[in-house]
Amino acid sequence: MINYLVNLWLCIIAGGNGTRLFLYSNKDRPKQFCLLDKDHTFIQSTIERFMSFGIDPKHIVIIVTNDVQWDLAKEQTMERYGVLSSNIVKISPDHGYAGAMVVATNHVYGSDPNAVVISTPSDQSVETNKNFYRVINAAIENVSNNPDHVVFVGKPITDDSIVKDLGVFTYKETSETVVAMEEFYEKPQGATLQKVLRGKYACNTGISVWNSAIFRPCLEMESREIATDELIRELRARLNIDIVVGDFHWDDCGTFKALYRVNSYSSGSEVVVLGNAENVVYENCRQSLLITDSSLEINVYGASDVAVIAREIEGHYYLEVAAFNYNQGVAEAAKIFEENLAAFRAGITLGGRNNGLTTPREDIYHCCFIGVSNYKVHTYERKSGKRGFQVTFGC
Repeated sequence: MINYLVNLWLCIIAGGNGTRLFLYSNKDRPKQFCLLDKDHTFIQSTIERFMSFGIDPKHIVIIVTNDVQWDLAKEQTMERYGVLSSNIVKISPDHGYAGAMVVATNHVYGSDPNAVVISTPSDQSVETNKNFYRVINAAIENVSNNPDHVVFVGKPITDDSIVKDLGVFTYKETSETVVAMEEFYEKPQGATLQKVLRGKYACNTGISVWNSAIFRPCLEMESREIATDELIRELRARLNIDIVVGDFHWDDCGTFKALYRVNSYSSGSEVVVLGNAENVVYENCRQSLLITDSSLEINVYGASDVAVIAREIEGHYYLEVAAFNYNQGVAEAAKIFEENLAAFRAGITLGGRNNGLTTPREDIYHCCFIGVSNYKVHTYERKSGKRGFQVTFGC
């Protein structure tokens, strides 16, 4: 049995930008460094989820892809958890998620050639119940006893609209906890999707467990872009690939609806507030996610099935009202913000109508409406110095 305290390492892949959560997340504060709940950012929640397995904080490796992410990783993890700055590793974004896992694992090998490595995304919500611990422990035990095995953690999902956007493992039904993988399909579509749904399958959570020496025979993988399905093919050619399926609550929280769903599930509240709750007032709202920067107030009336986000960025004040079911529009707004800031500041509406912003300071107050109609926004500045947005539906 592996000595968890000595040989177990955690690699966290934290290099994405999270455009589907714009304006909450952007290049200056990517999703993984935003609040997942009222107490923890995504990356902090990830660290606490796995430290319960006895991982030494000095055995936590974080992969980022730019200086902003590197600074945020230091700020959010070094003092609070004891992560070493030398284990916060910056790589090119061209590596992709699978390539980042290769770099992280080889980084661990440099310190511990006999380590068992847990690799995980930084931007998920996972319910750490008994089933989760059972699954992870089974994966660790399998790899510690069989160094030529790789274990991926899967999650049963029955909604085919979600399955088609994820990686999927197929396997034969058995009474064993850890089973051999049959095939892997990245975002199966059409006939392939229907074939998958007819058999035993589990969606890829992005969590995997393997030995730190796994990539030594093919070091060139570290220096090039590699997709998940290519990585699995490379591994399958010389190793045994297993999966362990866990029935725990899991969500990649890649959309406002998912972020709302996770927090509503944990809190039992129909309206979810993140950020500075003292700066949020709401009435007659249903199924809404309300987020504000600490410097801005928002007053929201009659909102339903939307995210309302207020942020200050470089002396400008932005508000976004986004329908939960219009993720494409959120990503499009993020692109406009990055590529044509002047157009964004002039005000945009994507997929809606009859919305409006009223403000005496159009030079610093800006609003975007995504997939919503009949929302009116007014700005205000109080004598106390507080600034804010009033958001009203149907007036």
